[in-house]
Amino acid sequence: MVEYGIIKTDDATSPPANPNVEYNRDTDLGLPYRGTKSENEAPAKGTAATFSTVSTGYGYTIGKSKTLVQSATDGAGAGLKVITDIVEDNGILVVGSELQPTAIFNQFQNDLLLAFNSENPDPYTYARITASGQAFTGVSTAIAGTSATGTAGTFIVTVTSGSVTKVTVAAGGTVYKVGDVITITKATLEAGAAFGGGNVFQSDLEFLVTEDNVLGRIAEFNGITLLNGGAGHAIGDIITLSEEGSTVVGTGTLTVATLGGALDTPGPITVYPSAIRFSGATASVINILDMSGTLVSLGTVQPGQLIPVSFTQVEGSSPATIGEVQILYR
Repeated sequence: MVEYGIIKTDDATSPPANPNVEYNRDTDLGLPYRGTKSENEAPAKGTAATFSTVSTGYGYTIGKSKTLVQSATDGAGAGLKVITDIVEDNGILVVGSELQPTAIFNQFQNDLLLAFNSENPDPYTYARITASGQAFTGVSTAIAGTSATGTAGTFIVTVTSGSVTKVTVAAGGTVYKVGDVITITKATLEAGAAFGGGNVFQSDLEFLVTEDNVLGRIAEFNGITLLNGGAGHAIGDIITLSEEGSTVVGTGTLTVATLGGALDTPGPITVYPSAIRFSGATASVINILDMSGTLVSLGTVQPGQLIPVSFTQVEGSSPATIGEVQILYR
């Protein structure tokens, strides 16, 4: 014997006077299912979960907890993001990055500025026009500097009103280390190849290499923390990573080993009536909409007769008397 948990009788008021026990005709009769929702663990649209190999590559600024994002793949996935440490490697400088003068050089320039006298600027200006002694302003070509370890890097020096205001990397060179002091000699600065000649500088220019100036590599496999597994990946995909917000394209790669699982919850489950019963005194025709939305006539239904059938609505014209048709839910 089938047991029904909810029974409702049709009502003429709209909305029903008591929706817990009554319903309206020509309305959707679905009720939210209050039981446990269906949950299935399944691959979350190709979300990467673990990696089998890592190529540490290069092309990242040195530091802790750097965010690397997917820049390329040999598969079809996208959106992968990790956090990892970047350590020193080949010592290639970041082209376009700005280097900071040493503390001693800054103090020297500042002392000159404090002693500056506009009527007698010579020698109280770091960079001067030789002929007039007036403060010099200009931007150099890419010129070489020397350090204890690095080689082949070139730099662009900006001088404003007699003081060095910026030094940027023009060519990355190699084997530079964080903490290196790079020196551009007084003779190099005064030569025609630098600023065009005709200027005098008070001393050599010295500036520091910091973590922001040197490209490094991914530290180690165990130090990679997955932030976002992305989507559309497959096991074996090789993903190339670049540093978030950087114009330098990294060369480090990860190979996808496994895909993550996710709970697949279909959302609210709706249940519909599974039977209908006529409670009137005289047999009558009852019409319904079936589960596909098609109008179906149940024919002449006898008083008290219960018909097991799934449907979405009771059609409003038959029977004519309201309150004679009950719907039942399992």
